[in-house]
Amino acid sequence: MNAQVLFLEGQRSFTKEEKSRIRALISFIFKDTKEMLGIKHTVIFSFFKSGARMDGYTVAGDWIRITLPEKKSSFKELPAYIYHELHHIARSYSEAQNIQNKINLLDMLVAEGMATYFEMQKVKGIPFPHGQYQIKDLRKHFKLLEANLAATNIDYFEWFLGATKKLPYQFGYKMGKYIIDQVFAHNPKITIAQLTKMPTARIWKLSKINLD
Repeated sequence: MNAQVLFLEGQRSFTKEEKSRIRALISFIFKDTKEMLGIKHTVIFSFFKSGARMDGYTVAGDWIRITLPEKKSSFKELPAYIYHELHHIARSYSEAQNIQNKINLLDMLVAEGMATYFEMQKVKGIPFPHGQYQIKDLRKHFKLLEANLAATNIDYFEWFLGATKKLPYQFGYKMGKYIIDQVFAHNPKITIAQLTKMPTARIWKLSKINLD
C-alpha cells in the first residue's frame, strides 16, 4: 500500500520544484494518515492546474483529485486538502457514492464534518472558515435539515456550497463539524480513529443533537 502521484499537464505545467514538494508532502501525510486511520490500499493522487483557487475531490475509494491554482502558489493550504481527502478515503466516502445515491445527507454531513475536524487537528496556522460556525446560525435551518437527513438525492452544491441560496455558503461543512464537535463534547475519551470506522447512525446518536 502506497501513494501514487500523477501530474496532469495542461496549459500550465508543474515545475520540477513543485513536483518534488508535492511528492514529499504526499509521502509524509499519507504515511501519517494510513497509520492513524488504517488505510490499507494504494491511493492515487492526480494534480492539475486550473483557475485561481485550490480544490480537493475524492473521486472514488482509491482516487483523490486536487486542483491547484494556475498562478504560482506557496501551496500553504495543500496539506489541509490532502488530510481532508485522505480522511474520506479512510472512511470509504467518495463522490461516486453520492452520484449513485448510496449515501444520504446525514452520511455526507458526518463525513465532511469529520474530515474537516481531522484537517483542523493536523494543520495549524491557516484559516478554516468551513469549520467555524455559530450554533444560532445553524439552528435556523434545523427544520429543513430534519426533513432531509435520510434523503439520498442530495444536491451537494446546494447543501455544502449554497448554490441555490436556500442555505448559507458551506452550511454542510459547518453543520457536519458541529455534529463531530458535539460527539467529542459528550464522549471525551473517543478518538478520531474510532469515529472514522463508526456507522453514521451511531455517530449521530452520540452527538445528542436535537433538531426540534
